Amino acid sequence: MAIEMPEWCGACDPLTRRFNLGDLEKRCPDCHPYWAFGHSSIDPTCVPATRLEQERAARWLMYEMVSLRALAVVELRRRTRAFFEQGWTPLDVIHALDFDPDGSRVRAVASTNDSADLLERRVLNLLSSWCDEHGRPLPSPSQQAAARNRRLRERQRLTRTKLAEIASRPPNPQGSARSGARQVAAEAIAKGRAIKAEGRRREQAALDRQQSDDVSYERRVQQTMRQLDKFRFGVLSGSSETAPRAKGDEHDHRAVA
Repeated sequence: MAIEMPEWCGACDPLTRRFNLGDLEKRCPDCHPYWAFGHSSIDPTCVPATRLEQERAARWLMYEMVSLRALAVVELRRRTRAFFEQGWTPLDVIHALDFDPDGSRVRAVASTNDSADLLERRVLNLLSSWCDEHGRPLPSPSQQAAARNRRLRERQRLTRTKLAEIASRPPNPQGSARSGARQVAAEAIAKGRAIKAEGRRREQAALDRQQSDDVSYERRVQQTMRQLDKFRFGVLSGSSETAPRAKGDEHDHRAVA
């Protein structure tokens, strides 16, 4: 590891700085390099102001992100100092190493197999995406969230103020007459009644047309049936007259023979 080892406490393993618990191991809270410098007491949501707090924040980042352990604490603090001075928290730095400002995932993720030089360049590249054209850090994710919350609370406050002002106004009995609301309501009622009457008139006209069409259709059907009956009777009467005439002609033919 690229971090200096604190003074051995004498209770844990001097090489691993861990307690051997059989199948498990526990880091020593007194002399393990990722706990001895105040990891358990640091608040990752607070901004580290002093040099000591920034070094503790760098060690906390190394503990949270294994890929950063190839860097020295001094180098990681030097890379993140400008962000801490602009109000960034350690959690904001972790977010910047995982995501771009637009919310997309980063293009290159640091790995534990990377060398210290390559890791330093990748960390610098990832953090530079959160800087403006002059190299100054952008507002951190927590600062952006706080700004959104402030704007939301301000809009809510203005809305509550406006609603309270409207509710505190004394009622004016003549307000509707002055504003013309009653006249508008009367015109709307008259217009609605006219539309309803027009709809009923059109519906009745459609029913009358349908009834007239049904009557005319029934008349055409009856007329067609009468014509068919006349045609059928004419065909039957013609066939009955033709049969006796044919028999008489046959009798006359035999007599002549």
